[in-house]
Amino acid sequence: MKRYKCRIALRLEAPERERLERLIFERKFKTLSQAIRAAIQEFLNNPELNSRAGGG
Repeated sequence: MKRYKCRIALRLEAPERERLERLIFERKFKTLSQAIRAAIQEFLNNPELNSRAGGG
């Protein structure tokens, strides 16, 4: 099992959480944390999304 160095708490709107839970139900991800980490990685690795971050 991987050991992560930090924890981050966040709040999601109900529809966002439901969409993530649907991905877990469809066996795309094992856990909510895994789905959120994948979304963050996608954001960080996508130059188009990254260039728009922060109002740029």
